[in-house]
Amino acid sequence: LSQAFSSNDGVRTQEFTVYFKNIYAQPPKVHLSLTNFDFDISARINLEVLVVTTTNFTLKVGTWANARLNSLSIDWIAF
Repeated sequence: LSQAFSSNDGVRTQEFTVYFKNIYAQPPKVHLSLTNFDFDISARINLEVLVVTTTNFTLKVGTWANARLNSLSIDWIAF
């Protein structure tokens, strides 16, 4: 995560591209699961799958207000 997640106020987002180990014949469904996180002050988080292709997906992580997100872990499954 960028430094902005733990030091600023307001809306903050960051996008990540995750590549599948195998290529799918058609874009799969992707399910996200928040498995670990470290917040200061308050816990506000949004996880969103933006785009799914046969080879990868784009994940958007966001927080807002005075939440300070220090770290997080996300598991995912494609099917």
